[in-house]
Amino acid sequence: MGNAWLVGFPLPAPAAAAAPPPAASASEATAEPRTAARGADAPRSTTSQAAPPSSQHALAGSAQPWRTGSMKRRWVKDSTQSALAPLPIPRLSIAILVVGTHGDVLPFISLALALQARGHRVRIATHVHHRRLVRSYECEHFPIGGNPVQLSKWMVESGGTVAGEVLHYAPAKIAMLRDVILSLWPAVTSKDPFDFEAKPFIADAIIANPPCMGHLHVAEALGVPLHVMFPQPWLPTRQFPHPMSGLRVDAPPSELNSLSYVLADEAMWVGNAAVINAWRRSRLQLPVLQIGTVGGTTNICERFRVPFSFMWSPAFVPKPDDWGEHVEVVGVFPPPPSDAPVGPAAGSSSGPAEPTCASPSASASASASADGGRFPALQTWLRSARGAVVFVGFGSMVIEDTAALAQTIVQGAKASGVRCLVQSNWSKLSTAEPSHGRCYDIGPCPHDWLLPRVSAVVHHGGAGTTAAGLRAGKPTLVCPFFGDQFFWGEMVRRAGIGPEPCPIGQLNAELFAQKLRVLADPATVAAAERLAQRMHAEDGVAAAVAHFERWLPRQSMLCDASLLLDVPEHKIARFRLSNWRGGYALKLSSDAAAILNRKDLVARVSTTGERARASLRWLGHHRASKWGIARLPGCASGVIAGIVGFFAELLSLVGDLYHLPDDFARRGGCVCCLFGMLLLPAVVCLRLVHALIILLDRLVTGAYNTWAARDPVDGYLGMRDFTLDPYLSIEARRSMRRSLKLEAVEQELAEASAASAPRAAAMLDAIDLAIKARAVYLRAASGGNKQVCTSGDILQLSRAVATSAKAKDGLDVSDAAAAALADDLIRCGDFCSFSMFCVLLQRRRAELGKLVRADTKRSHASRVERLRTTLFGRRSWLAQIRTNLGELSVGALGAVPEQRHADLCDPAEVQVTRDISEHFVTHSGTGADVANYHAV
Repeated sequence: MGNAWLVGFPLPAPAAAAAPPPAASASEATAEPRTAARGADAPRSTTSQAAPPSSQHALAGSAQPWRTGSMKRRWVKDSTQSALAPLPIPRLSIAILVVGTHGDVLPFISLALALQARGHRVRIATHVHHRRLVRSYECEHFPIGGNPVQLSKWMVESGGTVAGEVLHYAPAKIAMLRDVILSLWPAVTSKDPFDFEAKPFIADAIIANPPCMGHLHVAEALGVPLHVMFPQPWLPTRQFPHPMSGLRVDAPPSELNSLSYVLADEAMWVGNAAVINAWRRSRLQLPVLQIGTVGGTTNICERFRVPFSFMWSPAFVPKPDDWGEHVEVVGVFPPPPSDAPVGPAAGSSSGPAEPTCASPSASASASASADGGRFPALQTWLRSARGAVVFVGFGSMVIEDTAALAQTIVQGAKASGVRCLVQSNWSKLSTAEPSHGRCYDIGPCPHDWLLPRVSAVVHHGGAGTTAAGLRAGKPTLVCPFFGDQFFWGEMVRRAGIGPEPCPIGQLNAELFAQKLRVLADPATVAAAERLAQRMHAEDGVAAAVAHFERWLPRQSMLCDASLLLDVPEHKIARFRLSNWRGGYALKLSSDAAAILNRKDLVARVSTTGERARASLRWLGHHRASKWGIARLPGCASGVIAGIVGFFAELLSLVGDLYHLPDDFARRGGCVCCLFGMLLLPAVVCLRLVHALIILLDRLVTGAYNTWAARDPVDGYLGMRDFTLDPYLSIEARRSMRRSLKLEAVEQELAEASAASAPRAAAMLDAIDLAIKARAVYLRAASGGNKQVCTSGDILQLSRAVATSAKAKDGLDVSDAAAAALADDLIRCGDFCSFSMFCVLLQRRRAELGKLVRADTKRSHASRVERLRTTLFGRRSWLAQIRTNLGELSVGALGAVPEQRHADLCDPAEVQVTRDISEHFVTHSGTGADVANYHAV
């Protein structure tokens, strides 16, 4: 694991499913959702498979309010699902951000292949050292900064603890951190710089491991969901301490273990705050995290309940009881399939090949057919070996004294009477010649092919190597170097499948021989075999994919207009549509936005006033997930931020006393210097006033976010950035106006702008319907909450749909369809998002299509009749139209109504247009007036 730069400067010592995503499976319909419970987690909710029409429809898990009786305070941005109105997952572009060694990257390749089989586009962004490995599986790769070899070396030097990082501080660590951080934004928004034929990319979702450090910040800047996956404990729990805390992993459960996660994470944040805040302000255009804000990424993920998948077997280490339902122990990720031989020639002791070329096979059985051609010399040695063969390998660890370690292995093997198969990777261990054939040296070799052929394994305790040994059913000895390796050694001991771990610095020949004898104990062998049987029944990759998809914010990811097409489409929403007052707030795909941006196409197919005005509404970037992590989470944070901000402003005042006259003097000499001195009293007063405003603003904001804000799970929606500070107000407005000029989005718009006239007309019809449906929906939505209707609101909405003629006319539904839609809404129970409303509306319109079309014609006829009466009955209004439009040429616009496609217009409207044109000409009017009315 490459965590060596996590603390930047000295601190005070402290199998993939084959089905594509568009169809929602039954398991998705019954998945438990994200709960908005504050503090302790609410109990898991269950779902009935089929609710009768008269019964309350059980959600696939509806979010519970965090305060009793406060249903109207619930904000939905999670994956709450309903079997009555399922929302399929659209095709996503997923960025997997991985910082670490070869063993850290390999499991995510298996995950990427599984997601690709689900129909998603997947990119693995990791160090350039792993490019050949990633590309060998035909996965997209994007290079990020950092050197995994150097990271591993630093971790060995520091022991993988926060205190060790402080004692072994080096400026190069800050430089490498900066390289990694700065490369994360291009990793989720840019093309592969090494592939000239690469397509533009923008991430719709992000999967990351915690050492990336900036994954949470790029997710906030893009407004996309984040899912964290990691093979070591990284969330607060009483069961075991933080891997980098330095506490004993064999201690009993305690609150100290839980506290170690908070302290270790905040220590890492303080060390790296300057780099991350500068990056947030300059590149991501996000507000900085103030002192007093909980800035550690893990603590923020816990506060916002970011889904977290732990990549180890629940049969080996079960999920602790104090982790929430958004956290799952999904199982081990089996290595991806590969039949190509890897590593150096078999039997070679000249050192390993380039480690990034190593690729283990999917299973020992899959590789058995190729055994005759794989490593023939190694297989000959294995067959000729008498007695037990023990695998010894230390993965990607950087070992300083390899000769001493090799001698220890040789002497221990002789003393215990076993043979050792010694694997070298980034550090070369030469044991074959000194041992006279008792030991055999190999380079990178697939573990799932190799480990079933040995009797026991000895390794450094990396998560991937530990899992490979356990899946093979082999007793294990862990010789940890740093960090989580001590944790895995202790878990191996607790499971009874190996002796106590022996740190690599304490390993000697006598102790090594003693540990090897324990590995041969029959009870240890039987325990390892039992655990292997349980682990083989698990599928960690499939469980991780299911966990990832279950927690996607489906309610805010899909385009509203696409759901209302005659044949519904499930398009990812990239834009929001609203008027100048912020109304409507529709989610639109690039297809819909491109059509609205083509004003000539809109005018050409427009048949209603809504369509003609659609191009005048505001389009902005849609964010499926809204974060706001810079906001003060509570009253204590507000007090700290206020006091620190107050004194920081006073220090700035002291600096102004010198810098202000000096700056003016440098610009214009003595006269300007005197002018600067005259300004000092005003500057002092402004600084003092601002310092008081900062103190008061932070106190009030912290108090508001503690007692008056909504659920901190949806902190972006419920909490405030500021209350009184005008500087933060200006910065917030600037951030709201920023637009993301991304190549991938521009390309999508360019491709969609070539839509045909029938396609444009259908999309505009869907947008018009979505606008009207949104207006009907907003009349019943909870006060201040425009995303969800709760139980009382649903009753009001169903009553309006069933009884209001205006609502029926706006939704273009018949009486029967309206009644069926109202019944569907009642069956939704206590939750119905606008996306679900669109799904239910489109379904009823499709099922009762003939009735809907008949009602639509009557609606068109009544609208045409009202238009005819209005135009012919009010001469003054016609005169006003001519005055506003000016003197227009009949030849320029008179033919516009005739040029429209007949199949895009209602025949009654075509006829009334001709009648109105004749009426205008008869009464000294021009056909241009009416033509311009229809075009504009």
